[in-house]
Amino acid sequence: MKKGLDAVIFDFDGVLVDSVEMKTLAFAELYRGYGETVQNKVVEYHLQNKGISRVHKFRYYQTDILGETVNEEGIHALCDQFSSLVKDKVISAAMIPGAEETLQFLHEHSVPMYVASGTPETELMDIINARKLQGYFKGIYGSPRTKTDILKDIILNNNYDALACIMVGDATEDYTAAYNNGCEFAGVAYQAPTELPGTLEILADMVGFTSLLRNRFDIG
Repeated sequence: MKKGLDAVIFDFDGVLVDSVEMKTLAFAELYRGYGETVQNKVVEYHLQNKGISRVHKFRYYQTDILGETVNEEGIHALCDQFSSLVKDKVISAAMIPGAEETLQFLHEHSVPMYVASGTPETELMDIINARKLQGYFKGIYGSPRTKTDILKDIILNNNYDALACIMVGDATEDYTAAYNNGCEFAGVAYQAPTELPGTLEILADMVGFTSLLRNRFDIG
């Protein structure tokens, strides 16, 4: 017998909105003056760690790649530059195929939906409001909290059954957050093929997600 579905928690970039590439290009642009080798290392780290906050990434770039001493003021300045490069582009980016239909389907079936993203929370809310998507979500959460902590709070604060919640993401950080909280996980590999251990299913985009939910959960 299929169990009910308490909640769906979405990552944002690469899952709902086609914005991964523009963020990749923004990181590369910010380090263009350091040469191609540094740029390649920056992009590689970003793509391998898509689910973590830009603050963590900039600390890594400055200390581990450039060998520089960092302070919070310098990291925040880099974050501000990054935001100025990407925010408007993310607002106008296309939806991932099937994402809008998925949100409408879940809304019609009264399934609570949340966003858990590595994007700074204030910026994330601005983007979602500008895209007029806020009405779909019961909660919108971003950094500096980790996705593991965000999912934990969602489950505990709403008295959800973790096994009746599913996290939808495109990065190892998303899978880890689901695993740490005992949730189901579905991977989305719209930008490129990905391997995520223990994944419920890897989807090419969001077109097949509602069918997956119908097969897995009792949602009416």
